[in-house]
Amino acid sequence: MGWGRFFFLGVFLTGCNLFFLPSLTLALMPTSLTVQQGQQGTLTLTLTPQGGFDGQVTLSLVGAPTGVSLSPDSLQVTGANPVIQNLAVSVAPSVDPGSYPLSLRVQGGGIAKAASFRLSVVSSSPSPSGVRTWVYQLTGYPPSGLAQLGSTAADLVVIDLTKDGRVPWSPQDLQALRGKRALAYLEVGGMENYRAEYLLVQQQASDLLLNTVPGWPGEWYVKYWDERWWDLVVAPRLDKALAAGFQGVYLDLVDAYEGISLSLVPGETRDTLAQRMVALLQRISAYVKARRPDFWVFPQNAPELRAWPGYLAAVDGVGLEELFFYATDRACTDPGCAVRLRHARAIREAGKLVLTVDYALDPRNVRTACQKAREEGFVPYVTVVELDRISPLCP
Repeated sequence: MGWGRFFFLGVFLTGCNLFFLPSLTLALMPTSLTVQQGQQGTLTLTLTPQGGFDGQVTLSLVGAPTGVSLSPDSLQVTGANPVIQNLAVSVAPSVDPGSYPLSLRVQGGGIAKAASFRLSVVSSSPSPSGVRTWVYQLTGYPPSGLAQLGSTAADLVVIDLTKDGRVPWSPQDLQALRGKRALAYLEVGGMENYRAEYLLVQQQASDLLLNTVPGWPGEWYVKYWDERWWDLVVAPRLDKALAAGFQGVYLDLVDAYEGISLSLVPGETRDTLAQRMVALLQRISAYVKARRPDFWVFPQNAPELRAWPGYLAAVDGVGLEELFFYATDRACTDPGCAVRLRHARAIREAGKLVLTVDYALDPRNVRTACQKAREEGFVPYVTVVELDRISPLCP
């Protein structure tokens, strides 16, 4: 019998028994890791012994720049069960920001295996805007006004355009913020029934109001592309923000294009409504920057609009709710979370400031949300969904 009739696949055949050569399989998660200069990120390595493998393996990074290190650098593999180990990837402050394709090499017992991942190093310096912390409060202002917000260490505050839905803040009121950059919250894709403009819209252009916003009684999506909406609501609100001394606007219900019932707007599609929303953002940006060039425009949510021409040029950044935790304390793990995170990364890479607000009370979830956002190069805040108080700033 010739040897050509045998295939050597790492298996010896003796009688009816199979003897596998000792080996390992490995899995590494995630395959993309973002770490800030001077910080560390975590990879999870799973080693599964095969064929009776038993012994120590060494771990090393291949292709890593000077200043990137791995811990631990060895593991003991014993028995038949998989070994799961968290690995700390530390990035020194001296490592240049950038994207690095790396491999984790596992060696031992005559075996060498490797798994690839990408390390993105982001700057530890504050964003170009100088913003590293922020506070987001829309209700529950004390009688004393904004003094409590002014006493925080936040670099940026987002507050409602008005004190109570009707009376706008004055320049004197904003002085209590002690020079912090303040963005005025206002809706551009919807109308609430307690707002000062609601009665005006009802009287002069009630057909602007469309279907109600799910989960928010007394709030409607609107025909935000209609010139009457601009004249009656958007432009007057922008004028109030400019007059009060706000340094920017924080625009909500930008995602109205997804919620409007198409049966109420014949001829429109999701794509045409998205284009109309981007056009509104462009108009808002041109309007405010013609009056104050350093005035910021921050839409909230709908980061997918960044793919539409004109969006990125119109905005200075974006605010994103529930990127890591849904209200309240529910980890954001569905596919939509990953999609929004991908868009958020693209906006950050375009040089825009990304603010995140997650809704969590459990201290572990608060820490996780802060950490994850920091690792991505975002500016995090974690609070309650009511947005009626000042929560601790993310470290």
